[in-house]
Amino acid sequence: MPNCKALTKAGEPCKRLALPGQDFCAIHAAAHSNNEESDVVTTTLSAGGGPVQFINKNRTVKVRYIGNGTYWVSGFEFSPRERIHEVPYELADYLIEQVPELFEPAE
Repeated sequence: MPNCKALTKAGEPCKRLALPGQDFCAIHAAAHSNNEESDVVTTTLSAGGGPVQFINKNRTVKVRYIGNGTYWVSGFEFSPRERIHEVPYELADYLIEQVPELFEPAE
């Protein structure tokens, strides 16, 4: 399976695998499948980051939390009680890229 053709926020090529028959991974496919005008929302990530703009708060994707403790970021609580979460795709991209030991795509 080929790699995703998207670029990360850092401008690097995405390292995840593309979905079968598509050019993008689950995270970036959500971004490219919806061409609606964006609603810009800015939030601060408590996981050690500054402000992040969510391009469109209505475009979401599912992530799987694989950590053991409770993890809070951008108003979302992640814990072992509930493994799958639907979050804005930009947050999902950030979590999977920056804390891969705790998050993975839920495909």
